[in-house]
Amino acid sequence: VTGINTVKVNAFEIYPNPATNKVTIQTNGTGNLEILNAIGQVVFTQRAIGTNEINISKLAMGVYTFRFNGVSQKLVVR
Repeated sequence: VTGINTVKVNAFEIYPNPATNKVTIQTNGTGNLEILNAIGQVVFTQRAIGTNEINISKLAMGVYTFRFNGVSQKLVVR
């Protein structure tokens, strides 16, 4: 039998989105988590593994990019 297995490598999930005070990051590996503002500046960095809760209350309202081991997702901060 032949088949193709699909494996998510370094994937992560952010919730809730949009968010106000804190977000939960669920990763399936270990790596560096970065938050970038709209002009690409890194405004936060942290080592991440498993489930991580991040306080975002000091971030200005807007759209941010969360990057974990080269994979990116957008988050709206209200």
